[in-house]
Amino acid sequence: MLALRIGLALTAAAAISPVQAGPQASLTVDGTEYGASAKLSGVYFTNFENSVFTECAGEDACRNWVSKGGAWVNCTPAACRDLDARIKALNGNSDNWGSFAITFVGRHAKAKHAKRFLNDREDEVLIEQIVAFRLIKGQD
Repeated sequence: MLALRIGLALTAAAAISPVQAGPQASLTVDGTEYGASAKLSGVYFTNFENSVFTECAGEDACRNWVSKGGAWVNCTPAACRDLDARIKALNGNSDNWGSFAITFVGRHAKAKHAKRFLNDREDEVLIEQIVAFRLIKGQD
């Protein structure tokens, strides 16, 4: 799924269009409008089929991240390449299960997505630049 999302993000590079100029402006990617850029922190979980970000204030707040609502992850082409490289370096393969502490500059989608399947997420985030990323042992 990460490879699929990365592939979609790379092909979507032409579909990234700022609604207004500046870092605080809205941004539309693949028809999804995102709000202003902000620094976001939490847990990024990935496996062959899922790529989910759960925002939380700190590692203690993230201990039970599975029970919290998460967001689908999209990323700019450069951020997707960086994310994939970091996952491979820390976890061997982007298809392996892994939980990672992450801080990134990104955006929340302005609108919720309708759930269609079990474990669907209503929220979505866009990763623009990774600030910090590390593997969390024993939490997958």
